[in-house]
Amino acid sequence: MVSYYLNRFKDQMEDQLSNIKYITKSLATETNSQLKVFETKLHKLHVPELDRIDEKLQFFEQEIVNLKNMSYKAAMIKNESKTGQNYGSMGVAENILDLKTVSEELDEISLFIQRFADSHVSDQLRVIKDPDSTIKQKMDTLDWLARNSEFISTDSISNCLKEFKELYTNDNILLKNEYINSRNHSLAVINILQQIEHTTKLDPSDDTDYKISVLYSILEPLLINNYNLEKAVDMEIIDTIMRSLKQSLNEMPNYDPKESPGRSYMSKQKDKVAQSNNLCIVYQKYILRCLTSCMRNEKIVIAFIQDELNVKIMLKILKLVRDEEILANTNKTLRIILRDDHEIHKLLKKNKDDKKKELNQPGVFLGFDERMLGQIINGILEELNVHNFSELVLVEATAAVLNFVKHHDLIRFILPENLTFLVNIVMEHYDKPRVLAIQCLQHISQRDEYKKYITQLGADDILEIKI
Repeated sequence: MVSYYLNRFKDQMEDQLSNIKYITKSLATETNSQLKVFETKLHKLHVPELDRIDEKLQFFEQEIVNLKNMSYKAAMIKNESKTGQNYGSMGVAENILDLKTVSEELDEISLFIQRFADSHVSDQLRVIKDPDSTIKQKMDTLDWLARNSEFISTDSISNCLKEFKELYTNDNILLKNEYINSRNHSLAVINILQQIEHTTKLDPSDDTDYKISVLYSILEPLLINNYNLEKAVDMEIIDTIMRSLKQSLNEMPNYDPKESPGRSYMSKQKDKVAQSNNLCIVYQKYILRCLTSCMRNEKIVIAFIQDELNVKIMLKILKLVRDEEILANTNKTLRIILRDDHEIHKLLKKNKDDKKKELNQPGVFLGFDERMLGQIINGILEELNVHNFSELVLVEATAAVLNFVKHHDLIRFILPENLTFLVNIVMEHYDKPRVLAIQCLQHISQRDEYKKYITQLGADDILEIKI
């Protein structure tokens, strides 16, 4: 009987020792790999103080060697157990490295690196503030910021961006125009877009989303410069932006956006959004700022329109998101593509001719077929009532509707019941969206079947208002 329990005990200890060996070996390999990544990235900083970090990394590498030795000792103990030697007195616990200590060491090194990198942000700030620095030099500071963003605190990044944006948000029109129109040879935009492309391909995680949002926040002020925007066009920035937007939507939790519209919805979902959705919201804000900035370039507008999926992503955002800035910029994007721009019409027609799709064909506008046109206009109208918590959002949405209905042959794609949302804005809401909604209804009423429906809603007087 004693022999049975002894053998059983030995088997249990062999299993434990096997687990110890696996854990220590895996941890040693993973941590050593992380250290190599740290070293590689740090050497990109090119500063003399790297010697201090090298010393600390060498010290930590020695601990990794010790960790591997622990794995070897665990194997020896297992071998002794097979030979029947007494190993209990050796104290198995004494041969297990405190994993918590190793984790704390890694955290300490990470904080040390961040404090070190932050200390050099001040040098970049001096370049941005220096009136003698060229615009290229100032743009290159943002390139440095993007390359080292993993080691720099959020506050330090924000301070740099705030100072950089003074180049085009100040009251000096000459300085503002100088920045916007400056021809430069900075590679900042190209490098940041390449970083975004690389990071987007990584497995989705909060860390990945955070890094991408930081990169887009750094990219945003660079795109204000027209020459940088041309470089971004050559890099096919619209494809990069829309891939990022699609990924951010896929990561959002599933919920019913019609459950409780407006402010009550936001209040009810506050905790859920804060925990599950907040990072996606920040992520989308920076992406959409970059997108709306890009939409001043006709080539980007055309590239956007030519892929139907891009418009579907915009409509999905209107349904899923309840953030004011995101909704306003999404509607602004739709407003821009629906504008009456003859140059874009000509370019689109030229691009579509080889596909035998004429723009003057009935039911086709900007290359969209009847089904898509119906989805666009009704998608915007159906969300008006949900977005009534924000005047800014309603202004952009009603302006988008107005651009659509100015083309009278497109009015027929509107579902009559959706006119109720426009009437509600006229009756209940702010001055500017009210004026835009009145203009929309007056254009729509030029088709008899829609005028009849407006009359049924008791809104005849709206059609008589002088704008």
